[in-house]
Amino acid sequence: MEISSPTVAEENRRRRDYYSDVSRYAAKVDSNQKVIMTLLRGEGLSVFNLSGNGMGCPDLICGYTHPDTGVQSTYLVEVKDGSRYSAQATDESMLTSFQKAFIKSWTGTPVVVIKDEDSAMAWVREIKR
Repeated sequence: MEISSPTVAEENRRRRDYYSDVSRYAAKVDSNQKVIMTLLRGEGLSVFNLSGNGMGCPDLICGYTHPDTGVQSTYLVEVKDGSRYSAQATDESMLTSFQKAFIKSWTGTPVVVIKDEDSAMAWVREIKR
């Protein structure tokens, strides 16, 4: 039995269908995301915006090299606008079903949820220890 490769047209159609599906679920960017990104960069982290991916993918990927040990770490970060939720809201209650599914299936380091500048700084202090 011979297996044939898809034609260029078939592959383009498959990609178009996939990406049009994904874009339907693209998330809105939380209003505090730029502030959080600026704060993290100011603390020496490299920060790349993933929020356009949708489908539960966290908003940011951050890298940090500890100055004393040289250990390099990569973190996935979900930014939530804490002002939109009650003070008693848990991280999980702020997440969409897609985000919960992504976090459950992720086998890397746990996804970090940041709600505001205070929680961002607390996390930064933790990783800099």
